[in-house]
Amino acid sequence: MSKFHLLPLRHAIIALTAIAGVVSCTENEKETPLPLPTIELTSKSSTETSLTFNLKPGDASRAYFMTINKGETLPEADIIFEDGTPADVTKEKEYTVSGLKPYTEYTIVAVASNETGVSQRAELSMTTAIPTPVIKLSAGEVGENVVNFSVIIENTGKAAWICLPATQEAPSAEEIIKNGTAITTSGEECHADGLTAGTEYKVYAAANDLSESNPVVAEALALKTKEVKAPEVGDFYYSDGTWSTELDPAKTPIAIVFYTGVATDYNDSEDFYKMKDGSTPLGTIKAYAVAIKDATTELANWSFFDGNYEGAGTSSQTNDFLGYTNSISIQKASLQRPGALTANDDSFPAAYYALIAQEKSCPAPEKSSGWFLPSAYQFKYIYDNVYFNDQGTASVWLEKAFETLGDKAQPLYRSGAEYWSSTEKYDSSGCSYFAYYFCFDSSQFSPGFITDYRKNTGMCVRSMIVF
Repeated sequence: MSKFHLLPLRHAIIALTAIAGVVSCTENEKETPLPLPTIELTSKSSTETSLTFNLKPGDASRAYFMTINKGETLPEADIIFEDGTPADVTKEKEYTVSGLKPYTEYTIVAVASNETGVSQRAELSMTTAIPTPVIKLSAGEVGENVVNFSVIIENTGKAAWICLPATQEAPSAEEIIKNGTAITTSGEECHADGLTAGTEYKVYAAANDLSESNPVVAEALALKTKEVKAPEVGDFYYSDGTWSTELDPAKTPIAIVFYTGVATDYNDSEDFYKMKDGSTPLGTIKAYAVAIKDATTELANWSFFDGNYEGAGTSSQTNDFLGYTNSISIQKASLQRPGALTANDDSFPAAYYALIAQEKSCPAPEKSSGWFLPSAYQFKYIYDNVYFNDQGTASVWLEKAFETLGDKAQPLYRSGAEYWSSTEKYDSSGCSYFAYYFCFDSSQFSPGFITDYRKNTGMCVRSMIVF
């Protein structure tokens, strides 16, 4: 009886064991899959050219990150995996991206993946640090009225310079940036002109940082303009009112110096002279100069010939330097004639060409006397003292200057060169039918003389100027 019952029990146990095995296999086959990975970015620190951050992956088999400029389109995950930088998937770790631009906003983007899928992109905005601005001044050449210098700038927002007399209070950095001359390029060559010769100046430069805040000022650069070189006989006088011994190809020569200082020995005075504007005293006379060309290519009469002519009231002496005051007298006399000073023969054509026509074709510097018709002796002084040497050959002064100028000039000493002066001749009754001219005519046997001639005679006209 008992044997009969034991057999079924054993079979039951075996059956239960088999069922349990089936159940166990089914559960293993339905094991829970891994969750989607996660990835986190946390900012740490920054320098001028680098960004440091933490990257924390979760449930990831791989993780990558990229750094792009702020505003650029965010890359897709496959691009990040392909072109990005791999990260440690086992733990949170610190990373540094280098070689970046100062004070620039970047976006760090990261993504992770596992067998289940790809994480959402993590984004982190960071900005590199603001670098300290650098601004340096270096001295260049100085002239009588200009100083040259260069400026090096690095990591600057707005930058500017200003030049002031050394005696003036130094401006603030804010004032320099606001009111100074802007600096746009590092190493830029700068110059301050219109300065006073022989004077101490200081150049100040300032800049703010890339955020355009926190201005800094460079150390001031002290510069002194050159002392004015006194003019010398034979110097070139230029349209800008400067002069030099050697011809400056960058400037326009208009006259050649033939006398320096004021000619008091020849009855002239600084008190006689006004600037070109006709009202401002000229002040100290530095030199007299003769124009490099005739005022007209035509021969011009001094004036009309009238049997009852009283003259223009000029000097009648042939030993003075009064060409300027003579010219003023002629201008006043012209006001009594139709049209005043004109090229018409019933006016004063020679003075018109010397003063008016010459100014139109070759404007005189503002701080000069303006052009005038020379006195007879001013021409003779040139001939006797600065045109020829003791041997009667061309000197190293005026003739050399004319040779240097070449086609730009017209020598005084040449064939047919007879020049009207502003000096009149009066007869015993006070009438003036004649005026003096000077002979530079190289075709004559013995040129270099002053003589008078009828005013209604055509002759050459050459202007002079005082500065």
